[in-house]
Amino acid sequence: MGAALCFKKRKEKLETTVESLFEISAEDIDGQEHLLADLAKDKKCIMVVNVASKCGLTKTHYTQMVKIHNKYKDKGFEIFAFPCNQFLSQEPGSNEDIKKFAREKYGAEFQLFSKIDVNGPNTHEVFRFCRRHSPLYDDETDTIQNIPWNFAKFLIDEEGNVVNYYSPKSNPDVCVPMIEEMLGL
Repeated sequence: MGAALCFKKRKEKLETTVESLFEISAEDIDGQEHLLADLAKDKKCIMVVNVASKCGLTKTHYTQMVKIHNKYKDKGFEIFAFPCNQFLSQEPGSNEDIKKFAREKYGAEFQLFSKIDVNGPNTHEVFRFCRRHSPLYDDETDTIQNIPWNFAKFLIDEEGNVVNYYSPKSNPDVCVPMIEEMLGL
């Protein structure tokens, strides 16, 4: 994970003009554009996460995310998973390959989106927003830390606000107490 340290130290100035994550549109894994508000309808808690299929964290993270999603999806929880190939090219496949991997290998039924960038000049607006409204943002210097690696997780409330950020080193199970609190369980 030497490359992660490189990303962690860099900071960017990222502008975002939206007040809520739900004002943003994103292309799903099948190429259809969706306003995130439509996909978040009736949801009280959303996990936004950058995923990769060839990372050392993949098995643990996908397994736990599927388990959490299956347990809480009918109670108002959803996962928005965004494949990203920026970390040692650990998500090299096409959208079709990624979808097949997630669905067939792990049984993932959560929302999968088209491959995007989470850092740099082509950062997708979803990650501009999440990074800007999380502990990755430094108000004093008006800079934002880069996503350090695959599987950075943001919990989003029913209004589209970032509630918490969990680093890639944190397994998804660590998010469960906050998820349950947000769902009122």
